[in-house]
Amino acid sequence: MGSPVVIIGAGVAGLTLAHQLVEQGADVLLVEKEHQVGGLARNFIYRNIVFDIGPHRFHTDDPEVDAYIRRVLGENILTINRNSKVWFYGRYHAWPLRAGTIFRLPLRIMARGSLDIFRIRSPQMHTFRDFVVSRYGRTLYEHFFRNYTIKFIGYEPSELHADWGRVGLDRAVIDKRYQVWSLSKVLISLFSAPKAPMQFLYPKKGGVAAFCQAQREHIEQRGGNVLTGLTVSNIRLEGNRAVEATLSDGRSVPLSHLVWSAPITELYRLCYGDSLDLEYLSSVIYNVIIDHTPLQDFQWCYFGTDDILFNRVSIPLHFSPYNVPEKGHGICVELSTKMGNFMWKNPQFKIDRIIQHLIAGRLVLDEREILDIFPEKIEYTYPIYKVNYREELKKGMGRLQQISNLHLLGRCGAFWYNNMDHSIAMALEMAKKGLEDPRRIEATTIF
Repeated sequence: MGSPVVIIGAGVAGLTLAHQLVEQGADVLLVEKEHQVGGLARNFIYRNIVFDIGPHRFHTDDPEVDAYIRRVLGENILTINRNSKVWFYGRYHAWPLRAGTIFRLPLRIMARGSLDIFRIRSPQMHTFRDFVVSRYGRTLYEHFFRNYTIKFIGYEPSELHADWGRVGLDRAVIDKRYQVWSLSKVLISLFSAPKAPMQFLYPKKGGVAAFCQAQREHIEQRGGNVLTGLTVSNIRLEGNRAVEATLSDGRSVPLSHLVWSAPITELYRLCYGDSLDLEYLSSVIYNVIIDHTPLQDFQWCYFGTDDILFNRVSIPLHFSPYNVPEKGHGICVELSTKMGNFMWKNPQFKIDRIIQHLIAGRLVLDEREILDIFPEKIEYTYPIYKVNYREELKKGMGRLQQISNLHLLGRCGAFWYNNMDHSIAMALEMAKKGLEDPRRIEATTIF
């Protein structure tokens, strides 16, 4: 019997590829560092409340991806109307924005923003700052985009590549019926926004992790192996092939193909003992138990201004009523950070301020309504598109593509700021083309 296909990382992308390969009769070994599969699509359960890692949901225009999602979920599926918001100047606004939003903003912001339509120019866009100013004007840049970027990523917009705007807005808006690629198009969309809400798919029970657990069960039923709680400590190369991976428990695994959906920076270090100047953002989420039905009706909300500490909150109940027991509700609060810093090492340090800002954001009325808070550290939540990221990614992929049986996959492996639907599409395409396809390593971002 030959060596297996070894897939590193059991997030949605790795699970989807393994799911497809076992159906083709391949021998597959899937290795995951966490004790639960799913990657960013795993969840945490406290007091029978299911907390996803932020607002996960399925929405795609790709019929193949849609069919795959429905097939995996089977009868465990809900179709839900989207209800998301953004916090701006002390108020909640519908997101994507609606016409009424304009009349709820401070008068000086309305006036300056209106004038920006006539001032906008289209210079070469090298940085995220260039991108925002050229498309949306200085007013929105100064009053929203700059603050949110610093708060979310920890970098000035001038230190980020313009690609961050191209993919970031696409991921945040989702609904293609809204035109967001310039201030004039945004204003047109405000007054011609679709009346029917966008819908997305979500597991009826078990949170988004139910999707990943169903994938795992299918893989194992078809003879695939899934190992959790393990990492790769060494990769042995012979000529232009990877032939063996050593796992953190000491076992050595021969391989026919190596599919990597963990951070590309770690792969590069293992293969070449060198580093790439590529960074990932991590997160600390605070799963908050409250003693009443949530005060706000949205599924998730972005907090772009610095009057509120956190970046985003999501409410499990509004994704599925099965996410919460009869008496119990929760709020998932997200803060982005870097691994190893003070906040990462001491997440309890922020709890008092989080409580204050939950009250300020009218998510709870009083701290006595909060029964408990459970912080969780989440590694590698977003790739950071610094101004030099294209050069570094080309450098890394240029060397890695010399390994003939290596394949990069998913958000971390391809350094691609995607969502679950894109990860599924990428894995389905890889399985369809076959692992012998010569285009196994591509600069998937925006090259």
